[in-house]
Amino acid sequence: MTTNLFDIYHFGIIKINSFIYRTIWRPFFGSLGKGTTITKPRVMNPARIYINQRCSIESFVWLGVIKESHSKAKNPHLVLKDEVKIGRLSEIFAHTSIILHKGVRVADNVYISDNTHTYDDINTPFIKQEIKLVNPVEIGEYCWIGRNVCIIGSTIGKHSIIAAGAFVSRMNIPDYSVVVGNPAYIVKRYNTETEKWTKTDKSGNFI
Repeated sequence: MTTNLFDIYHFGIIKINSFIYRTIWRPFFGSLGKGTTITKPRVMNPARIYINQRCSIESFVWLGVIKESHSKAKNPHLVLKDEVKIGRLSEIFAHTSIILHKGVRVADNVYISDNTHTYDDINTPFIKQEIKLVNPVEIGEYCWIGRNVCIIGSTIGKHSIIAAGAFVSRMNIPDYSVVVGNPAYIVKRYNTETEKWTKTDKSGNFI
C-alpha cells in the first residue's frame, strides 16, 4: 500500500510539473505533442525542436539546436517522433539535423550530436576552435540506446541495440543490429533468411 501511495505521489508530481511546463512553454517549441511529459529540461532554441506525442523527457536532459545566426546549415532541427523516451542527464545537440524515430529509447547520460570540435591549431584551446559539422544523425524506430553511449554523425537502423558505453562515430548501422565497444562495432544482426540473430564480423557481415 505504501509503495502504491508513493508511486501515485511521485508520478503525479511529474505529470503536474510537466503540465505546467507544457502550458507555459509550448508556444516556443516547433511542436510539443499531446501526452508528452517533460520536466526540468535545459533547452536551447526550442523553435527548432519538434517533439511529437507521448514522448518522455526525464529530468536534467539538455535538448539544443544551434541558433540560425550561428549555423552553417539551413533549417537546423531536432525531431523526436512519437513515443521517444530520453533518460536523465542525456544531451542531444543539433547543428544540422538529428531525428529520433518512433519508439526510440535512450538511457541515462547519453550524448548525441552531429558535430564536433576541431583541434588543428595546437596553440588554441580546442574549445575555442571551430565547430566541425560531421553528418546528420538518424536513429530508426524502436532502437535501444544504452547508458553512457556517445553517438556522433551516425545513422542507426531500426530495432537496433547500442550497448552501454559504446562510442558510435560516423557509422551507418544496418537495421536489427547489436553494437558494442569504443570504438563501436557490430557483433550481431538479425538474419531474415534463418530468422535468427546471428554473429557477424565487425563490419556486420554474417560469420
